[in-house]
Amino acid sequence: MDPQELDEDFVKLGHGLKFLAECLFEFNEFATELAKGNFNAPTPPSKNMLAGPLKSLQANFKHITWQSQQVSQGDYSQKLDFMGEFSTAFNSMVEQLAGRQRKLEDEIKSEQKIAKALEMNNQILSNIAQYVPHMVFVYDSQDEEILLANNMAQEEIRQNPAFLADVLAFLPHRDHNVESLKYSEVTIAKGRTERHFSVIHYELAWEGHMAETFVISDITAEKTLEIQAFSDGMTNLHNRNYGMNVLNNWIDQKIRFVLIFFDLDNLKFVNDTYGHSEGDRYIITVANQLKNVAPGSVASRIGGDEFMLLIPGVGFETAFNYVKAILDAIQGDAHLSHKSFTYHASYGIVAIDEKNTLSGSQVLELADERMYENKRERKKKEQNND
Repeated sequence: MDPQELDEDFVKLGHGLKFLAECLFEFNEFATELAKGNFNAPTPPSKNMLAGPLKSLQANFKHITWQSQQVSQGDYSQKLDFMGEFSTAFNSMVEQLAGRQRKLEDEIKSEQKIAKALEMNNQILSNIAQYVPHMVFVYDSQDEEILLANNMAQEEIRQNPAFLADVLAFLPHRDHNVESLKYSEVTIAKGRTERHFSVIHYELAWEGHMAETFVISDITAEKTLEIQAFSDGMTNLHNRNYGMNVLNNWIDQKIRFVLIFFDLDNLKFVNDTYGHSEGDRYIITVANQLKNVAPGSVASRIGGDEFMLLIPGVGFETAFNYVKAILDAIQGDAHLSHKSFTYHASYGIVAIDEKNTLSGSQVLELADERMYENKRERKKKEQNND
C-alpha cells in the first residue's frame, strides 16, 4: 500500500499502518531466530517498540548461557534471580553440583591420604621385613614379579632361584581375595631331600599393585623331630602313639572305619633259627604290605611284631578282603622261594560306626582278642591236618 495514494485525511493513517506492518515483520523474524536458539540474531532497530521485550529476553538468554558456561567450568557461585521458577530450578541444580563437587574433592583428599598412608606403611613394612627372622616375599601374581624380598628371602633365592615358584607350586588352596591370614605347610622334595616350610599368606595393596605376601619359615628340623616322634624307625610306619591318636580322633569324630590288628606268626622261631636279620626282614615285609592299603588308611607298628591298620569308610566285609590280599602278598613274597618257613599273620577285625560307645583302648583290646581267636583256630586246623 502506498499511503500517498490515499485520501488526504488517511495519508497519516496509511503511514502508521505501514510502519506497524514493518515492526510486526521485524518482530516475527527476530522471534523466529530466538525460537531456534540463535541468541546472537541481529536485533530490530530501537524505533521498533514491539521488539523491546524480545530484546530483554535475548539478553537474559545470553546471560544464562554465559552463567551455564561458568558453571560447567566449576564456578558454582552463579545464581539466577530474574527467571521465576526457572531461576529456582537453576539455582537448585548449581547447589547440587557444588555439593557433589565438594564431596568428590573430600573423597579425593581422603584417597590421597590413604594412598600416602599406605605408601608410608609399605615403606615401614619394607624396612621392618629386612629384620624379620623369616623369608618375606611380596609378589605380583598377575605380572609374576617379586616386588619385595627381605634379606633372608634374597639369600634363599641366591641358592635356589626357583624357590618361590616351588613354594607356590606346592601351596594348597592358594585363593585370591584372602581377607585374613592363611596358614599352610609345604613340603618340597628334591631327590631324596625333603624340606618343610610353614607359609603365612595374605593380600595387600603395594605400590599400586594388588599383591600377595608370603611369610615363609623353614620348619624342616621341627618336622623331622615330629616325624621321628611319631614314626617307627625300622619299618617307616607310624608308631603306637600316632596310631592311638588317630584311633581316638576318629572315634571322637564318629567316623565309620575298621581296625585290623595283626600279629606275626612264628617270628620267634624265625629269629631263633635263622637269625634276627631274617626276623627283621619278616617284619619289614609285612609292614610294606600295610602301607597305602586304601585311601586314607593309617598303618602303625604298635609292638615288636604287632601292627594296627585303620581304614576309614569301610565295613567288615571290605576289611576282610583287604586282609586276604595282604596275607596272600606276604605269603607269596619271592624271598621265601628257597626258605623252609613262610610268612603269615593272625588278625582281628573290629568295625566301628557312629553308634560306637567303646574307647580307643577298648576297640584295640577287642581286636586283640579276635586276633588270638584267629590264631587259635589256625593252630587247631594245622594240628588236625597233622
